[in-house]
Amino acid sequence: MSQTSAMITKLIKPLYISSFLFVCFISFPCYDVNAQIPRTSFLKGWHVAPSYFHGSIFKHTPKFRPEIPHASNAFELNFAKQMNGRREWQQVQRYPFLGVAAGYTHFGNNEVIGHGFSLMPNIELLLLSTQRFSFHFRTGSGLAFLSKHYDYVQNPTNNLVGSSINNISFFSFSGNWLATDKLSFFAGGSFTHFSTGSVQTPNLGINIPAWNIGIKYTPVPYSPTDFIKKELSVPTKKVLFALFAGRGFQEGGVPNGPLYGVYTTEFMVGKMLTRWNKCFAGVMGTYKEAAYTFIRLQEIYTSNYFLNSCAASVYAKDEFLFGFIGVSVAAGYYVYRPSPLEHRFYQKLGMPLYFPPIGKIKNDVFSLGVYLTAGGFTADFVSVEAGFQF
Repeated sequence: MSQTSAMITKLIKPLYISSFLFVCFISFPCYDVNAQIPRTSFLKGWHVAPSYFHGSIFKHTPKFRPEIPHASNAFELNFAKQMNGRREWQQVQRYPFLGVAAGYTHFGNNEVIGHGFSLMPNIELLLLSTQRFSFHFRTGSGLAFLSKHYDYVQNPTNNLVGSSINNISFFSFSGNWLATDKLSFFAGGSFTHFSTGSVQTPNLGINIPAWNIGIKYTPVPYSPTDFIKKELSVPTKKVLFALFAGRGFQEGGVPNGPLYGVYTTEFMVGKMLTRWNKCFAGVMGTYKEAAYTFIRLQEIYTSNYFLNSCAASVYAKDEFLFGFIGVSVAAGYYVYRPSPLEHRFYQKLGMPLYFPPIGKIKNDVFSLGVYLTAGGFTADFVSVEAGFQF
C-alpha cells in the first residue's frame, strides 16, 4: 500500500464512522414501515435552500502561518425535510428539519489553502416563531475535501490541515421571514470548522465566522393538520449513572508520522433536565501512546512511563437528545497531567447512538458514538466510545 493510500485509510476510519452515524440519524426518522404514504405526498415537507456565506478565517493561535489576504466566501445547497411528529422526539423538538447540504468554500488564499468542497448532514431546530417570522438554530457535521493541504516541500506554509480529507462542523443562528406558504427568506450568523481531528498533522484547523443569507423553497408545504400531536411521556426523575470506554486516534507531532492510540475510561452521574436534555458531572482517565513514546525518547522521566503517560480529569457535560441520537458538549479540567503534551483545559463534542433499552427499564441503555476532544480549542484526538447508562 502506498503512503498516500495508507494516509487516506487511517483518516477515513474515524471520520467515516461519524458521518455514518449522522446519516443514520437523518434517514431513520423519515422511514416508517407501517405508514401508507400517497405518491402525491412524496415532496411534502421537503425544501431546498441555497445560501451564501461571507466571512473571514479567524487566526485562533499565534502558530497560524498562512496570510489571509481576502475574505472567505461560501455557497451551500441544503435539501431538508421537516419531521411531522411520528416519533415523540420530533414533537418534543418542535418538528425539526433534517437535511444534507452540499457546499463550496473559497478560503481567501488560493495558493496556500485552496478551496473546499463538502457534504454535510444537518439538523435545524425552531427556537421562536410567530405567524410570519421565526428564529432557527442549525448544526451539522460531515466530510470535506480541501484542494490544498500541508506538504513539506510544495506547501510548507499551510500548517492548518494535514490532509485533503477533513471533517467539517457547522452551526448557525438565523431569522426566517415567510413570504408565501412556499417561499421564505433567511439571514443570520454562522461558524464553520475544518480539521482532521489530529488524525493527520499538522492540524491547527480552519475556523470561519460568517454572516449568511438565503432562501427556502418548499414545493408541497405541510398543512396544520399534518403535524401529529400526542400525549408526551414523563421524563425520569431518578439519578442516572454511566460508564464509558473509548479508543482514539492521533498522529504524533511529525507530519505523516505514525498513528498513535488513545484509550479513555469515564464514569459520570447526572439527571434528565427535560425530555430532550440531560446533564452530567464526570471523571475521565486517559492514556496516550504518543505521550509514552515522547516521554521515553526525550527522557523526561526515568521510570513509571505508563503512569506519566496517563491523565485524569473532571468535567461537566450537557447532552441533547434527538430520538436514538444524542449530541453532547463537555468541558473539562485535567487534575493530573504529568505529560507535557497534555493541555490543562479541554473541550469534547460527541454524537452517541443509543440502542433500544434493556427490558422494561427505559434508562438502561447501551450507546456507541464518535467524539472529538480538543485542547485549547485545537483538535487533540478523535475517539470511538462505547457506553452503558443505568
